[in-house]
Amino acid sequence: MVNLALIYQRESFALDPDKAATLFRTAADRGHPVAQYRYALILNDAGCGDWNSAVQVFSYFKLSAEQGFTGAQINVGYAYEHGKGVEADLEEAAHWYGLGAAAGNADVTECLARFTKSPFMRFSEVMWPKITEADPTTSSGAVSKMIASLWHKMDDATKAAFVRSEGAESVARFFEMPRDLDSD
Repeated sequence: MVNLALIYQRESFALDPDKAATLFRTAADRGHPVAQYRYALILNDAGCGDWNSAVQVFSYFKLSAEQGFTGAQINVGYAYEHGKGVEADLEEAAHWYGLGAAAGNADVTECLARFTKSPFMRFSEVMWPKITEADPTTSSGAVSKMIASLWHKMDDATKAAFVRSEGAESVARFFEMPRDLDSD
C-alpha cells in the first residue's frame, strides 16, 4: 500500500496525488510508520498553518516517531521546540531530538546541536534556576513549559536584547512582566 502510494505521489508520474494521500492515510491508520510520516507531510503541505491541521500533523508524526522512524523524530522534536500542533516543551524536544541522534540520524544530530546551542537554550539556562528558586515545588515539566511559553511570547526585539546581554538584565525584566504570561 505504501509503495503504491509512493508511485502515485511521484512527481515524475503524478498519477494521482489524492489517491496517494488516501493510500498513505489508510496505511497510517493501520500503524505503518513510513505512511504516518508521509501522510503527516501531506497534511502539513495542505494545512498552510491552520492550528487544527497542525495538531493532526503532529499526531501522525508522533505515531511514526514512537515506532522509531527517525525522520518523524526530528519533526516531533521541532514541534515541541516551537509549539507546532502541541504545547511547546523543551524537555520533550530534547528527548525526541536525542532519540533520533542516538539512532545515528545526521539531520537529527544537527538539530540537537543547534537546539542545545540556541539562544532559547541559553534563555532556559538562565531562567530555570530563577523559576525553581521562586517556587521549588514546581515540577521540571512545568518549568520547561513555562520557559517555552515565555520565550514564544517574546517579540523579536526582546529576544535579540536577551541574546546581546548576558541574560541578567533580561531575567529581571521577565520577572517584572505581568504574570498572565505564565498561563496558557
